[in-house]
Parts: sequence; C-alpha cells; structure tokens
Amino acid sequence: MPAGRLGRRYVTVLMNWTTRAAVGSGPVAARSGSSVLQEFLEGHLRSGTFPGGVAVVAEGDRILAEAVDGLAVLEPERREVRRDTIFDLASLTKPLATTLIAILLSEAGVVDLAGRVRDHFPEFDGGGRGEVRLRDLLLHRSGLPAWTPLYLGDGGRDGAIRRLLGLPLEAPPGRRVVYGCPAFLLLGIVLEKVSGRGLDRLFRERVAAPLRLRHTGFLPGAGLRDRIAATERGAAFERGRAGAAGAGWRGWRTEMIWGEVHDGNAHGFGGVAGNAGLFGTAPELIRLAREFTAAGTGLVPEKWRRSFRRNATPGKGEARSPGWQLAASGGSAGHGVLPAASFGHTGFTGVSLWVEPGRSRIYVLLTNRVHPEARPTDMNAVRRDFHRAAAGIRA
Repeated sequence: MPAGRLGRRYVTVLMNWTTRAAVGSGPVAARSGSSVLQEFLEGHLRSGTFPGGVAVVAEGDRILAEAVDGLAVLEPERREVRRDTIFDLASLTKPLATTLIAILLSEAGVVDLAGRVRDHFPEFDGGGRGEVRLRDLLLHRSGLPAWTPLYLGDGGRDGAIRRLLGLPLEAPPGRRVVYGCPAFLLLGIVLEKVSGRGLDRLFRERVAAPLRLRHTGFLPGAGLRDRIAATERGAAFERGRAGAAGAGWRGWRTEMIWGEVHDGNAHGFGGVAGNAGLFGTAPELIRLAREFTAAGTGLVPEKWRRSFRRNATPGKGEARSPGWQLAASGGSAGHGVLPAASFGHTGFTGVSLWVEPGRSRIYVLLTNRVHPEARPTDMNAVRRDFHRAAAGIRA
C-alpha cells in the first residue's frame, strides 16, 4: 500500500496554528487551499518523490493552508508524518541559524561582518584567503569550493577544522558566487570563537528562547527520536561523492540515519555546524520565518529584512542576499513562480523555505526525500510546482 494511503488525511487549518481568526478568509477558502496542498503531496507520494511531507502556506500572522501526508519513517519501522514531525533541516541551517546568529552578534557589536576571516584565524591566509571577509561567506562569494569531505582523516572535529582552514580558494574573493558548505562551516567557527559559545547554545539563547521554539535546534535528544523523520540508510550518497578519497575510510555510517544529522561534514563537527545540523518542525519554522518579514516580533532589524530582498551579487552568476538565494536566480526553487525579490533556501534532505516579502507570505515544504535512500530527483522542479500551486491560495 503506498505511503499516501497509509498517511492520508486532511488537516484542520487556522484554529490549530494561530489564535487569530483569518480576517476576510472564510473556512471554504482555507479548505480549498489545504486541498491544493494535499493534492500536491499525494501526487508526489504516488510517484515516489518522497515518502512523506508537510506543506504549509502562511501570510502575516495567519496560516492559510496546510497538509500532511505519508510516512516519516519507512525503515526500520513505519511511522506516519504528523504536523509536528521533526525534520533534519540540512542547509536551512545556513539562513535560519548561522546567518541569523551572525546578524544578531553583529547588531550586538560582538562581530564585524566587514572584517576578514584572518582577523580571527591568522592561519587562513595566503593564496588570496587573507582578503576573504565574513560578508563574503554570507554571500557565497569567498572563492572557497562548493564541497569537500573534511571528515576524511584523523583528529575528529579539530582535524576537520584544520583541514577547513587549509582549503585553497578556487577563485579570488568576490569574483563569483559558488554556493557551498565550506563557507558556512568557516563562518560558524568564527561566530563560535568571537562569542565563546557553540552554535547550538547561541541558537538556543538568542533565537529559540525569545521565539519560544521548543523543538527547533541542534542535537535533538534521544527522547525525541520517535518524532523525527528518518533520512538515508548509511551515507551512500556522500560515500559515492567522496569517490576514491573515501574508499578506505572506516568512519562511514552504515545504519539508517535517524535522529542525527545527515550531512557528513556537520556530523564530523559533532552535529553542530554552520552548514547543517538544525532540526525543526513546520509550525516552528513558520514562527521563525516570520522574523524575516514585516510580521515578525522585531528579532531581525528592518535594515536586514530589507537587505534579504536585494541582490548583493549582481553579475556574479547567481542572485544572492545575506544567507539567502533570490527567486531571480535561474533554476532556483522560486524562479519564474515567485516575485523576483522573494528569497529562500533549500536543504538536501528534501526541505525548503521561501519568503515572498511583498505579502509577508511564507512557503514551507518539509519532506524526507532521501529516505530510505537518496534518489536522482530534480527537487527544485518539485518545489517550483509547490510554489506555483501555493502562490494562488487566497488570503
């Protein structure tokens, strides 16, 4: 029996997710929007794109529509997705944790984002590296490579950091955008050094506590495992990507990855890293994403909210703002279906979050598409279909 049959259900909107009634939006409109999202999920469950997922559209302080369907875990047991299922947010960690922490520390005078990496790690120098600024890391224009398996080798986290600080640049700083993980791994360790705290503690104290996020953070406890969506069996995708370099390494995970971070570099950093490691639920992701819109509580200053919608990398191959990709970027999950100033991010595990600032509208799609194994799927095409359907839902 397909996952959609096992997990199919329509979810009540509005009353569960907000204390305010939706002004000008009756229950018929809400059900219609939820039906659109439900049909989207069911179609992809039937085609095998992912075993399960949660889709949500919010505007301002209102939830317009939501749907939940499928399985959070197929192996080693079967568990249905729930509206509060905890997902591995993968690279959503970059904007939602690392970028946000960088902004908050900058506003507090703890770090200068115009400063150079070498000001904090003098060994990050030579070959142009001494000119890399923290803002370059935020914009993926540092010249660092897109990916490298830093965990291959000895020394654990300290060894991975040594290898990170020794990476050569592939292009001069500022020349072009190359999206990747090393830049945010580097930004993460800078933020930890200047603050004297780990990213997990910084997120908990400066983000989760003021926003009352109970189940969004790093290193979910063992007691939460039953609520977490599983990811990949072993690390087959990264093992293949590492190629000959990883052939003799004995540290590959072989079991089902469930309750710990999927990303290999973040796992090598102990589960807390600037590129990945954050876990969270759809309801709390909506609450967090509101802070990047005019509907937030003010955690993110207005000057930064304005900056997210502006292209800071014109002519460099991709439209980027601090921590985010813009819908103006060709091939992005928002391209051609959301206004060009919309910004968002995706994660390899099958997650995405996009913001349409003109309407303070938030689009969240959380899936476990790498479970039980990673499949060659054009997930950005899937996400564009989601945005195309969700953008028309009435407020």
